[in-house]
Amino acid sequence: MDTTQSIELASFVISLFEKQLYSIDGLVINLIIR
Repeated sequence: MDTTQSIELASFVISLFEKQLYSIDGLVINLIIR
């Protein structure tokens, strides 16, 4: 695999992971507010 491809893949996975964390934080905050 090309290095640029692997770097793009890594950043893509990281962005997905961050979105997942944000959605989990949102769920926790919603539970706390209720």
